[in-house]
Amino acid sequence: MRVEILCPIYVDIDESDLNRSLKAMIRRLISDLDIEKIDIVYMGKRFVILDIEGKHERIACTYLTKIMGQNLCNQKINIGKEYSGRVEKIHGGEIFLDIGQEKDTEVIIPIGKFLGQVIGESARKIENVKIIERMGIDRYFPLVIRVEKIEERSGKRRVIGGAGRRTLVLFKRWFVDRLDRVIVYGELRSKLDKIIKRTALHRKIVKIERLGLLEHVIICRYGVFADKVAKTLEENGVEKLKIFMPRRLKKTIKSRAIL
Repeated sequence: MRVEILCPIYVDIDESDLNRSLKAMIRRLISDLDIEKIDIVYMGKRFVILDIEGKHERIACTYLTKIMGQNLCNQKINIGKEYSGRVEKIHGGEIFLDIGQEKDTEVIIPIGKFLGQVIGESARKIENVKIIERMGIDRYFPLVIRVEKIEERSGKRRVIGGAGRRTLVLFKRWFVDRLDRVIVYGELRSKLDKIIKRTALHRKIVKIERLGLLEHVIICRYGVFADKVAKTLEENGVEKLKIFMPRRLKKTIKSRAIL
């Protein structure tokens, strides 16, 4: 069975390495299902087409489009539904998302609404791009949107909503455990693992979680600061990363909320 999923490839990496890493990731995502074969038919800058064969191939395809996103025509975007996507840009008090929509459609989450949902009502008034960046969110960060309204503006279709359930659960967990995190963009897991081992950073981290094919979260041990881990990674060839430091972030938000 053939399925098309949203999986942006935005860095130059050897194709064979990409294929191997993508297959490994897909295998892990559907490890509980009876699947005999996974073939990569096409890998573009935005979408990937897979052939999946096995007893549970239909379930696997449905699950992958839900978790990763898919190629969506306007008729498939409905109010009240949730869609997986990636951050496209952060601009003008809004988070723009790519959920696989057509080019004439903008998908946005207002920053104030997002902060109110993820952090609390006190943060709703802080429509600050820097707060979003300090949460580790940048272009290609995976986010889920729950669509609340669809409107036409200046000849463009605008899909507007708030954070979906999986995004809310993710950030709630990040804030609750109070551990610093480093979000790495544009790297294969195999390369990242080698850097972690070579620099002995494995002694300073709990584990690495995968956000997407090229996006990973390094969870620091309690008392280890993300900015120091990030500096080591930068010195060893990791080009794009962001940090999430919950205690520092909450202090910043509290001070701004009072003002």
